[in-house]
Amino acid sequence: MNSFKQFLRSRGLIFGAAVLLVMTFSFGGTYALLAARDEKPNEFVVAQDEIGITEVFEPPEVLTPGTEFRKEPTILNTGNVTNFVRVRVAFSNEQALDILEPLEYDTVNWELRGDYYYYIYALQPGENTTALFNRVKVAEYRISNPLEALEMSDMLDFDILIYAESKVRSDPSETWDVAWDIA
Repeated sequence: MNSFKQFLRSRGLIFGAAVLLVMTFSFGGTYALLAARDEKPNEFVVAQDEIGITEVFEPPEVLTPGTEFRKEPTILNTGNVTNFVRVRVAFSNEQALDILEPLEYDTVNWELRGDYYYYIYALQPGENTTALFNRVKVAEYRISNPLEALEMSDMLDFDILIYAESKVRSDPSETWDVAWDIA
């Protein structure tokens, strides 16, 4: 029986040593995997689809019937990707439409679809659109009643609001209408 105990002890020691050896190698291998570092920085540039509204604006000192002034809104691609732009024009005071002659929009480079004018060319970074319109003129006669001459009392304060949006050109062959999903 003594030899049997001795046999179990020797087997137990061998088994314990084997378990300890396996645990040591497992821990060492896992630590080596977790501690190993091999870095390769990803080099990429984030696309910046940014635009700005620029304009030439020469407001008159006083609005009077027949006054004409220069206002040329354009859109500048200030980002680093090619994009398409669209613009919506609104008036801060809708009554201004009754004293202003209709704006003469550039229909060669811009196309009206719904409430927006779409620039039909892709803008490269740093490029400007053509002016959407170039002048504003106060009418001589009320638009709603062409027989009623405008008076100084008809003049009112208003702003012409320009709202612009852009969309990245995703494919070099993409056209403006496809980009805006209106083709």
